[in-house]
Amino acid sequence: MLRILEHEIPGITAQVRRLTAPQLRRLARATARLAARSAPVDDRRVRRGLAALESDSVDPAITEQLWLLVNELDHQAAAMLRDLDAVEHGAEPDLERRYTHTLMQARAVEAVIGALDPDVNHAVQNSLYEAHAALHQSPAAIRAIIDAVAGGVDDPVDYAARQVTPEPAAQTPVALPATATQPTASATATTTQIASTGASDLRLRGATSKRR
Repeated sequence: MLRILEHEIPGITAQVRRLTAPQLRRLARATARLAARSAPVDDRRVRRGLAALESDSVDPAITEQLWLLVNELDHQAAAMLRDLDAVEHGAEPDLERRYTHTLMQARAVEAVIGALDPDVNHAVQNSLYEAHAALHQSPAAIRAIIDAVAGGVDDPVDYAARQVTPEPAAQTPVALPATATQPTASATATTTQIASTGASDLRLRGATSKRR
């Protein structure tokens, strides 16, 4: 994952490799919190996931429920995409913003999932990778949170958040209904496509997003 980010954030691999194991864990947790703050989802599953970040032992059910939420968001985005494909480009700017924001929310939830990984190296790489999309592909925000953790800043999330200028839609949390459906072991990821039309205006139209 860091190799992929290296193309857009040169030097990130070296930055991360200089961190100690405790710093890596703190970076993963802070990155997930930053992504969730930038693209908030008003859902109890996210709140449980964020609370679990501070634990060294995570209930697998929390991760499973977060994957369900990611899939719900992806399905919502797919429905919006079908509506967008039915109209002329630019004819529904509000729907385009909601579509983009919903996909960013899905990536933010994936950043939380990534940070919960018991393997600290996987946790860092996955949380950074997913957060990069949730943060409007902002290299400044990613660099800022790594620098904040490396420098021992008390609140790296707040420090890095000042580097992000979110879309207006990102200011409004979206509530989703909880579901009792349990994921199967063979559940796979809905795919999403990323094609950026500007530094702060992401258009995600059918790019691969990993699911475990």
